[in-house]
Amino acid sequence: MAEEFKEEDTTLKAKWFELMGRWENGGQKQKTFCDNEGVSYVQFGYWRTLYLKSRGKNKSRFKRIDLKHSSPPSAGQIQLALPNGLRMVVSAGVGEKELMAVLRCASSC
Repeated sequence: MAEEFKEEDTTLKAKWFELMGRWENGGQKQKTFCDNEGVSYVQFGYWRTLYLKSRGKNKSRFKRIDLKHSSPPSAGQIQLALPNGLRMVVSAGVGEKELMAVLRCASSC
């Protein structure tokens, strides 16, 4: 039974990795590609992460920046425009862990 699961898992991985290759070479936006292929956009994101890791392309393109404050930030905002077209506005008081989680999520879009 475990061997059958592994075989199915390998087949599923091969299917998704083949889709990733077609998407990379097709020039479509992820959402459009998923709609055309009839696959879940959420699952596409999951498999894309695995695909990129398998190819050694999982390194973040974000660079660390250090913000210096003379006093704790108040109700200010940080606005980011990402290369994929997303715009983000977060509270200037957001913690580093939370901000990094949001950035990781946004970078996978």
